[in-house]
Formats: sequence, structure tokens, C-alpha cells
Amino acid sequence: MPNADKKIDLLSPEQKISTVEDFYSPRIPKSFQLGGLTINVQFQETISEKGLMLGVAEYVAQRIRLDPTFTHKQTVEQAYLHELVHWILFVMGESELRDNEKFVDIFAHFLYQATVTAEPHPLPNNDIPCPDEEIDYDLAGMNHDYDDSDFENIYDHAQEMEEDVIEEDHLRACQEAGNEDAEAYREGIALSDDEGWFYDDED
Repeated sequence: MPNADKKIDLLSPEQKISTVEDFYSPRIPKSFQLGGLTINVQFQETISEKGLMLGVAEYVAQRIRLDPTFTHKQTVEQAYLHELVHWILFVMGESELRDNEKFVDIFAHFLYQATVTAEPHPLPNNDIPCPDEEIDYDLAGMNHDYDDSDFENIYDHAQEMEEDVIEEDHLRACQEAGNEDAEAYREGIALSDDEGWFYDDED
């Protein structure tokens, strides 16, 4: 099985831009998992005899090797993605595409551009003010044993509040419709409560 690699034939490795020990890129991981396999990423100076190989995907050894010493960080990062694309196609069983260096390299370039130029969404605004000091709530006053009369009073109060809201809604509807008998409507509601009949009900 031939190794897929990333080569640069026009550069000379004589002038070192970086060293293996000093090179760092947050875009290149130490390892990653792909299709259930753990792939290690290693830096190594002079991967090939000519010293012009940027990276190589080694499927049997389950690793990617990169030489970061003779080119710039961006090119090394793109070379990592180049080898990653090789690995993805290998796991997919796409041998023809995996061996197509032109396809792999162009795909990796587009992937690299999309990654480095991605603009994140802004963080959501948090307009809720936080207190300077933690508030010590007194929970002792919330502990209360209610009897039946307490519950009845709470229920009656809730009913009164609901009736007030309903009556106000009816009055507002009458006024918006231009009905000048809104006050008569209020009196009718009161009579219906006392005498058991509803206002304007002919039965």
C-alpha cells in the first residue's frame, strides 16, 4: 500500500525556519480518532531522503508525520489537513480518490481556508445584572402550617382577583367599542352575582 505524502520540490531544506521542538500550532492535534482508530500526529525533521516532504500518512502505523522545519506554519497546517483528507478517504475505502494527490490537496486547501477564516457568532448579551453581594434570603418566614380556613381565604382572594381582571377586560371592551353603558354593564354584573342571573340573559 503506497504512502500518500505532501511534497515540495522547489524549496531547499537548508535554511531552517523552525525546529521540531519549538514548532506549535493549535490547529494540529497530538492525536485524533477516526472511524474507531486513534491516529497519532508526530513532528519529525527530514521525513524523506531529499528532505522536501512536508507530511506523510502512514496507515499501518496509524499516524501522520509532519516536518515543520523548512516552511511556514500555514503551510504545515495545510499539510496536516492534506494528510487528514488522505486518512478520511482511506477509512472510507475510497482508494482511487485517496491516491489522487490533486484532489486531496485542493480539498485540503479549501478546508484550511474555511477553517482559518471562519467567523464565530458573537456571544449572547447577558443583560441580567448580577448582585455585588450574595443575597441572604430569610427562608424562616416562608415556613408556615396552613389550616383549612387559610386555604379557603387564599382561594377566595384568588377568585376575587380573577373576577376583577375579567370585569376590567369587559369594561375595556365596552369602552373600545364606544358603548356608553359600560357603567350599566358593571351594575348588571353586580346584580347577577347577588341574584343569580346574568346581565342581558332573558331566561
